[in-house]
Amino acid sequence: SVEVCATAPLGSLGLPAEHLLPVHLNDGNLGGRSVWTANCWDAWVVVDLGSQKTVTATAFHTGVGSPGIPAEYEILVSSDGENWREVVAVEGNQENQRIDVFERAVRARYVKLQTYSTTRGGWLTLDEVFVFDQNGLAAAQSYQSDFEKLLQDSRDFGNFMRLSWETSPYDT
Repeated sequence: SVEVCATAPLGSLGLPAEHLLPVHLNDGNLGGRSVWTANCWDAWVVVDLGSQKTVTATAFHTGVGSPGIPAEYEILVSSDGENWREVVAVEGNQENQRIDVFERAVRARYVKLQTYSTTRGGWLTLDEVFVFDQNGLAAAQSYQSDFEKLLQDSRDFGNFMRLSWETSPYDT
């Protein structure tokens, strides 16, 4: 499952817009009609892998030129969802697609992308978030500069390269 800090509302009812829901974080689609947009600072996404897994890398993608590209962020891991350990810290990121390979594999059930600022001060906006296990490490390393190719190849060859999780389309 995936849990998020809050989803941006749209319109006078203050309800999340269909195209801004967290279900889009793992739907394999890129673009403005398939994103999640935060409505909180510091913005975060927590992926619950369902059980302890060996995790080797994470990846995210958002639109080119988006004001919501993660600029300063951490990747944290946890076994219980309460006690977190930093595995990656990034400052000054300008890339809209990024794969962060960990220095060493870690065991975790929960993986958190904790964002402190974005490139142009907008709400955090993400098309996709991936979590890689030890079987996906080689793919994460070889696709490190081309998330879109990684996504296309995972469609063509199956999701063997990354871990996946279920998301309710109405989670906010």
